[in-house]
Amino acid sequence: GLQRVAYLAVVDFLTGEVLINQYVKPSGRVTHWNSRITGITLKDMNAAVRSGAAFRDWQAAREAVWDYVDSDTVLIGQTLHNDLHALGMVHFRVVDTALLTAEAVFSGWEDSTRYPRLWSLKKLAWAMLGRQIQARSAGHSALEDALATRDVLIHCLENPVELRKWACEGRREYWDSGDGRLGMTSAVPIVAGDGLEDKSEDSSSSSGSRLWSDFSEDYL
Repeated sequence: GLQRVAYLAVVDFLTGEVLINQYVKPSGRVTHWNSRITGITLKDMNAAVRSGAAFRDWQAAREAVWDYVDSDTVLIGQTLHNDLHALGMVHFRVVDTALLTAEAVFSGWEDSTRYPRLWSLKKLAWAMLGRQIQARSAGHSALEDALATRDVLIHCLENPVELRKWACEGRREYWDSGDGRLGMTSAVPIVAGDGLEDKSEDSSSSSGSRLWSDFSEDYL
C-alpha cells in the first residue's frame, strides 16, 4: 500500500542538536497504523493534531526540512531513499549509512549500485556502538534512529580500522550464510521518518547518490 509519513525527526550532524521531532498528520485515511513498527497509534496522532504538535501534512513537514537544507547540504540517513521518497524530495548530496557499510563489506563488488545485502540500523548500532535500539515493545523512535545513524557514521569516520574489521566479519557472515555461495541477490541533516508500512530489518540491494569522499574530507 501507499506509505505515508507519520513522524519526522531531523538532527544536526555536527552538533547533535534536534532540529525537528514532530508528528506528521497523514493525508487521507490510514487503514493500518502498523503501531508495532512505527510506535504510533491513532490516539497518539489525534492528540498531537489537537494540541498543534503535528505538521498539518507531509508537504508541511517537507517545507520544515527545507528550512535547514540547501543544495550544498549533505543529508545523512539509513536507507535514506525511503524517507526522501515519502517526503517527495530529491537531493543529490547524501551519505547513506546502509550503503556506506555495504560498500565496506562488498568492496570491489561488480555492481556498486546494487549490493546483495544491507545491514539494518539496529544491527549496525549494536555492532559498532554497543547500543541497543528499536527495543521498545511500543515500536521505533524516529529520533532514536536519527541519533543512532549520526553516531554510526561518526564511528565509521573516526575508526576506519574498526570499520574494515567489521566489514571483514560481515563478508564472512554473508558467505557463511550460503547466500554468497549461491549467488543469491534480491531486487529491491540526518533524516529519519516513521511511515505506516513495515520495513524489513535487513534488506537486499539499493541504489543512490553518494558524495562520501567529499563529505569525509570535510569532516576529517
